Amino acid sequence: MVNSISSNPAAYPANTARKQPSVYQAQADSAKADADAAALAEQNAAGVASLAAKGLTLTVRSFAGDYKHKVLAGVDMDQDHMISAAELGSQVQAGGGSAQDTAALYAAMDMDKDGKVTAKEFEDSLPDPFSSEAFIKRLNSLVAKDSTKPADVMALYRAQADSDSTPALLAGLAKQLVP
Repeated sequence: MVNSISSNPAAYPANTARKQPSVYQAQADSAKADADAAALAEQNAAGVASLAAKGLTLTVRSFAGDYKHKVLAGVDMDQDHMISAAELGSQVQAGGGSAQDTAALYAAMDMDKDGKVTAKEFEDSLPDPFSSEAFIKRLNSLVAKDSTKPADVMALYRAQADSDSTPALLAGLAKQLVP
C-alpha cells in the first residue's frame, strides 16, 4: 500500500501495477490512452471517411470511459461539467474522508492548476477499474473456459463497474494523497 504520494505526476510511469492506482497514475494512464486513441483515429481516418460517405457513423466507446462518466454524473450534481470542492467533498466525506483529504484530492485533480476541476480532469484522475490485476485474472479465467459466451464477459464488466461506490473510491484516492 502506498503511504505517501509524490505531487509530481511524472513520478508515476504509465502501467505500473498497483492495487489501487493513485490519481497521478490514473492521469498518466489517461494521457497515454488519449494519445493511443488519437493515433488509432489517424490510422483509421480513411476507413471512417469511407463509412461516412455511405451515411454511416462510427462511434467508439470504452468500458473505462463509460464507468468514469457514470462516476462523474454522480458527483457533478449541478451538471455544469465542473466539479466544485463542495461536490467532491460531499462524496469524499461520505466515503469516510476528511476535509483535508478533499482538499488534497481536489488539488491533485486540478491538472492545469487553475483552481478548477473540469469534467475531463475529474474523469482523467479516476483509475480504470478494468485494468486491475484482480479483474484481469477474473477475465482471463472466464475467457479460458470453452463455454464462455459474450454475455458472460459483459456481465463481468458490468459487475466490476458496479462494485465500487463513488464515495469509497474518492475517499480511497484522497487518503493516498495525505500522509
